Amino acid sequence: MKKNLFIFLMLLLGSNVTFSQTDTIISDLFNLSLEELMNVEVEVVTKKALALRENPAIVTVISETDIQNSGARDIKEVFELFVPGFQFGVDVEGAVGMSVRGIWAFEGKTLLMIDGIEMNEEMFGSVMFGNHFTVDNVKKIEISRGPGSAIYGGYAGLSVINIITKGANMNCGFISSSYSQMSKTYAQRYLNAGFGKEINNFLFSINAAYSQGVRSQNENVDYYLNSIAMQDNSTIYSTFLNTNIKYKGLDIRLISDLYQYKQVDLWGENYTNGALNQKTDSHIGQIKYKFEISEKHILAPFFIFKYQKPWNVDVPEQDYVNSKFVAKYTTGINHSWEINSNFNILSGFEYYNNSLNLPEDYKTYEETFTNNSNSISISNITLFSQAIYLNKIVNVTVGGRFDQSSEYGNSFVPRLALTKVIDKLHLKAMFSQSFRIPGGIIPNRIPGGVDGIKPENATNYEFEIGYRLGENLYFGVNAFSISFEKLISYGSDPSTGLGTYVNSGTIGSNGLEAELKYKSKYVNFMLNYAYHMATNYDENSNVVPENEEMFLAFSPQRLNSMINISLNAKLSFNISALYFSDRYAYTYDNGTSEVLEKFSSEVIVNSNFRITKLIDNHLDITIGVNNILDSKMIYLQPYNGQHAPLPGLSRAATIKVFYNF
Repeated sequence: MKKNLFIFLMLLLGSNVTFSQTDTIISDLFNLSLEELMNVEVEVVTKKALALRENPAIVTVISETDIQNSGARDIKEVFELFVPGFQFGVDVEGAVGMSVRGIWAFEGKTLLMIDGIEMNEEMFGSVMFGNHFTVDNVKKIEISRGPGSAIYGGYAGLSVINIITKGANMNCGFISSSYSQMSKTYAQRYLNAGFGKEINNFLFSINAAYSQGVRSQNENVDYYLNSIAMQDNSTIYSTFLNTNIKYKGLDIRLISDLYQYKQVDLWGENYTNGALNQKTDSHIGQIKYKFEISEKHILAPFFIFKYQKPWNVDVPEQDYVNSKFVAKYTTGINHSWEINSNFNILSGFEYYNNSLNLPEDYKTYEETFTNNSNSISISNITLFSQAIYLNKIVNVTVGGRFDQSSEYGNSFVPRLALTKVIDKLHLKAMFSQSFRIPGGIIPNRIPGGVDGIKPENATNYEFEIGYRLGENLYFGVNAFSISFEKLISYGSDPSTGLGTYVNSGTIGSNGLEAELKYKSKYVNFMLNYAYHMATNYDENSNVVPENEEMFLAFSPQRLNSMINISLNAKLSFNISALYFSDRYAYTYDNGTSEVLEKFSSEVIVNSNFRITKLIDNHLDITIGVNNILDSKMIYLQPYNGQHAPLPGLSRAATIKVFYNF
């Protein structure tokens, strides 16, 4: 650990730092001064544009130039570097998911949106990572760390992410391609293209990406110590299409997200009859219209339809298949009342119906529904309201959301935040709650029916202080306390093997996060730190027995940095480093007991050279190396679920070509 930390600190302190030049087709965030950057407007927290320092949440904003400078190959690598408290682990069937501040968020605790559209799959509420969501079509990412249920509902228990893609304001097009090669096989290769045009009141944009990657080139050792090569058995395919048409107040968007990966293990044991194909496909359409009734009143009705085939896998030799599909439609209306320049009230009504369906040709082993039908559904009615009052004494945000579920009864979650900006200083104090109902096969997976389970809820306290030291340096630190009650856990019935949901008790997380930024005409430097500890639990399947303040699978301390050095107007050198402290996980069964293993701290270092503005400012080329030290990248299971560590990517040389026209 000391050696790795020494290497990390030397990388931070032993380099000169400067900004690279701005790309031709990027957002303006990278050109802003530090003061302007601290006051950039963000909408993800409240659905109303507020300056970053006045936003009633802990917020991270990532520009597209930050992403390109980092050399990140997908969204997962972006989150690991730029967002304090985000880490990744493995769940069942080789799926990689996210944790927030130490708490496993994979199943319905983090909302991920693309251009404001919910991307979580509706069977379990999860989002899968690893060669998923390429980065060349991203304009900006807004992330709220902390509950967002008061506005967004049940998937926003721990954080809200909105990935904003390049749209019609490009008034041009781009095409990009990337290839990343490890010692034995490629790591990733993709093609991404986009086009946007604005003509008077008509706007049109389209983004498309196709990507192939592998999970790892190493051996996978399962929970029973059997080994199998992953090089040709862990391919990941991702296809993404995002089309948007706008005319005056009308906004239509269509998104298709097709994600497929090969898995070598099934329920903790390597599958020896060839890799299994796991698919999660999503097709989403949204239509909304903004009526500007007056300067003070805006009405925005909307309709969203989501069709998905999540977690589709077929195991012929075991007569097992999961081929269910989900259909969800959501409709509603939002009303914004701008009483004056300092006082806004946002309110809304939503209704959704979510149905899970069996295909006509489902296998006999596949779980059926207890209502003797080939379909089950949940409906939900929502009312929410939020008031924002900006004044000289303190800015106040207060709101709440009421949900009535056809299966799980009522939930109400409030939010209260106080923020204050005093010249270079800002202060925030926030209280909020969140809720979640289970996804999955309902009510078939709930012992005793829906009366046997209640909505999960969480209470969150956050405090932040930030200060801009001069024109170029900013430092901010926040503390948080999260406590979940009626925690919804997923398991299986020993007698039947069928999955079940239960309210398993309480769990919480306390910690702090800090961020340092230096920015001037020639310098760009970022350093962030995150610490968490497990608290308030009465069920210990998620914590380390020898140290019950540690969550399984995740490092309680993280430190990340990125430096950008401009060598001249067109050439820049970039280096990033990520430090992970010690981790623990159950790794195998030795025949008499399950073994808890310690994984020592790791440092991951990435670097690249970027050549920009070639061929009349149209061409950018990036050449670099990911994971220079060839650190042991593995994903651990954050509970004792008999899944061995899943290997990740090794050292890889990467080249990316970006051309705009």
